[in-house]
Amino acid sequence: MENCNKKIHHTIFDDVFRTMVEKLPHLLIQVINEVFCKDYEEDTPIISLMNEHMELNGEKVITDACVRIGRATYHIECQSTLDGTIVLRMFEYDFVIALDDIQEVNGRYKVTFPKSAVLYLRHSGNTPDTLTMEVELAEGNVVMYSVPLIKVQDYTKDEIFQKKLLFYLPYYILRYENTLPAIEKEKTERLKLQQEYESIIKNIYDTFTEQEAVILCELIIRIVDYVAEKEKKVRKEVDRIMHGQVLELAGERGERKGREMLMISLIRKKKDKGYSIEEIADALEVEETKIEEMYTFLEKYPKDTVQEIWDKMQE
Repeated sequence: MENCNKKIHHTIFDDVFRTMVEKLPHLLIQVINEVFCKDYEEDTPIISLMNEHMELNGEKVITDACVRIGRATYHIECQSTLDGTIVLRMFEYDFVIALDDIQEVNGRYKVTFPKSAVLYLRHSGNTPDTLTMEVELAEGNVVMYSVPLIKVQDYTKDEIFQKKLLFYLPYYILRYENTLPAIEKEKTERLKLQQEYESIIKNIYDTFTEQEAVILCELIIRIVDYVAEKEKKVRKEVDRIMHGQVLELAGERGERKGREMLMISLIRKKKDKGYSIEEIADALEVEETKIEEMYTFLEKYPKDTVQEIWDKMQE
């Protein structure tokens, strides 16, 4: 859940999670249905609530996803590493979320905790299905606070599409994280992974609008590039599949647009690795002046897709 002001850093996993919440919020509906045994329709209105909350001491707390469906509030955090203290932070976050919606009933204040869950991107055999904590009140009453864990790696590609849990797709590569070095060395294993992503891209374009598909493909590419940073062949083959579809659509609208979108995508990949403008220009063998504008737009709009960056550059 690397996302609170108190934490030292955030990760690419947080960035991708928040981008999906912002640009594809309806994907959370099936996650909520799965975790909380609900039956909301796919087109059910979902309202994104503010993610910044103030504690009583004035400190700011930033949550990953806080949404409302009907009268119910849902809070979901993204966690990429095993953390024994996460239940404490969840309780803290849920408390400040509840304070934002405090009500006075018959002269007494009433706080209602949101329905919460943690999206666990990595887990071990010892990871529980539920986080629990006892809360002992002053008079001695004990309340059990519990939060379900969503173990993303447990879901196969087929299960993701059958259950329409498409929010998990950018993190699918993590199922292979521990075996990527072996896959990198074996052509037959790389072919199997390639076929997995070819199936994913086909299902994405059968399921989403073109704009939504482009957003999701780019987020998948960002996570694959990060997780498979040391596996050049794996990264190149998955990128080719995902980029190929995105740029094919762009190419249908004009050769110049396709070239420029490809350049924006390449610059973003280098920028995410910490390259400067000078270093990117040297790596791509182009003049600095040709990439400065794209680099500036990527800095100004870090959550935008390549398509959205290109559109803004035309304004």
